[in-house]
Amino acid sequence: MRSKSMQKRSSERRVHFEPWNLDPAFPLHIVDYTHRPRGPGPFHVHEVLEVGWCRSGTGMFMVEDKAYTFRQDDVYVISSLEAHYAYPTAGSTSEWTFVFLDPLRLLGAAADPGLLDLSRCCGPRFDNRFRPEDSPRICAAVRELVGEFRERGPHFRDAIHAQALRILVELNRRSRGQEPVPDDLAGAPPNRSLERMRSIEPALNLIAREYAKPLSINRLARACFMSSSHFRRVFASQLGASPRDYVLGYRVAMAACLLAGTKKPVTQISADAGFQTLSSFNRQFLKRKGCSPRSWRENRSRDAG
Repeated sequence: MRSKSMQKRSSERRVHFEPWNLDPAFPLHIVDYTHRPRGPGPFHVHEVLEVGWCRSGTGMFMVEDKAYTFRQDDVYVISSLEAHYAYPTAGSTSEWTFVFLDPLRLLGAAADPGLLDLSRCCGPRFDNRFRPEDSPRICAAVRELVGEFRERGPHFRDAIHAQALRILVELNRRSRGQEPVPDDLAGAPPNRSLERMRSIEPALNLIAREYAKPLSINRLARACFMSSSHFRRVFASQLGASPRDYVLGYRVAMAACLLAGTKKPVTQISADAGFQTLSSFNRQFLKRKGCSPRSWRENRSRDAG
């Protein structure tokens, strides 16, 4: 019989992984979901492609160390094995429809093999968010696909195939339209696996909750029940960055959202995001965003106007 301490450790390591058992004959599943405020996390992963359509509400959507503010009619595309979570604005809820599909099994020989390669549709440089004003085709295709699934009229599966192809075309165009980047930043690390992502999930959730506080490697490693050296290796193999670089990227991503969505002074945002000095914040922001925090805010203000 296992001791209570062993049972507790096992419970703490439990992964928020949702394995959708897709029908082999038609590997696509749709779920409606209401997000209720409960704070950051938990991160979770899927083995299939996920497309989320926000039907109402606002809040934050995190894809590993990328932070987005979501709103009604946004569409998010999450590749398999990408850790992610969303939560609504405090005091509110948000309504979502999630589409889970296996493009290879769903479309097979009906699609150009190049469209089925989604290896570039993830990673630090891929923009997971699509909005109707700048990506009307993919947003419309998602709504049409969901509508066909709901109505199940004559030839609805053929119609869904057509909309899935439209989505893959738009994903391919976006990934190819990105600025050229080194292979190690183009997508997920080649050694990423479900089991290893599951093993570091406690550290990802700890970062999500306490990114603004000092986080030592030893504490992150203990959360995953690993030695520090083993944790460093596994983390880097799955995220393509050291734990320290990942935390810095997470802080910059959260600061970028605050700059775009609030009127807080830059100095306050720097502190709120966990930076000890303004010079360190400016340096890391320039490195990761290509401009200063003030320029970022000004550019986002012009875009909104």
